[in-house]
Amino acid sequence: MKRLTLLLAVFYLLNACKGSISVKQDLSNGISTSGLNLTCENVEVYQGEAVSESNKYHYGTPLSMKFIDIMGFESINGRVFPGMKMTVANSEGKTVFSVEDLYADEKNGFEESASLDLTADLVLASPIFSGEKYVLTVMVWDKKSNGKFTAKYPFSVGSNEQIAIESNSGQLAMDEVYLFSESSKQTITDNVLSAGDKVSVIIDGMLPNFTESDGVISFGMSLLITDAEGNTLEENLDLFSDYDETGISAAEIGEKLSVSFNVPDASASPIHVVIEIWDKFVPEESVTINFDAEIE
Repeated sequence: MKRLTLLLAVFYLLNACKGSISVKQDLSNGISTSGLNLTCENVEVYQGEAVSESNKYHYGTPLSMKFIDIMGFESINGRVFPGMKMTVANSEGKTVFSVEDLYADEKNGFEESASLDLTADLVLASPIFSGEKYVLTVMVWDKKSNGKFTAKYPFSVGSNEQIAIESNSGQLAMDEVYLFSESSKQTITDNVLSAGDKVSVIIDGMLPNFTESDGVISFGMSLLITDAEGNTLEENLDLFSDYDETGISAAEIGEKLSVSFNVPDASASPIHVVIEIWDKFVPEESVTINFDAEIE
């Protein structure tokens, strides 16, 4: 399913004092804010349950931006009505992602609260890519008054250098590869896995590069996992063999290609994972992904 990736959707509030102006630069997280009749007690970026200590992230990392103690929207029958425009620009100032109003569908607004905390979740994935620096700009306004507030957050994205990609193909290529824990819903950036967890290897941007014939593509994907002594723990010669006769419509798969496996007991650590992907219409076109991982 196509998924809209939202970066750091920001929520703010109105100050009860009309016409107040605020400007703030937080040196600890790099967030700068300016507002007219809008204030927020504290804004933090989280990775999981911990406050992020850096604005440098790995591709695929889920983040949460939390706005703590938000208050002051003009209330209409106990409801408040924020609007929110969000843009992300790269280092050249080009907008790579934009949403005019994240709250366009919230016709009934939100229940007013004396102390309101709001959180926005995000995944740093396409159209955000590794090797780039970005600036997120969010402008929040009150749909029932003239209040508005703008926040800017600079950040950079890198890839997991512990994942090796080998290609003998002039055609097959991928934008990004990352590991994702299905239990914690977090990107794994250090290649340390938890025993019993289900881990997905997610591949972005590869599907458009397969050869298409009669409206379908046909490719294979093998998975081999071995333990520290070279013993085979899991092997599948072709995860997509069921589609050999029919091929696959790209729309059936979506924008990402992935393979998942269950992490074995820590006694197998470290494990070695090898994934090979090839184009069945042009078999010599192939790519191999491999990495080692510790288990705890």
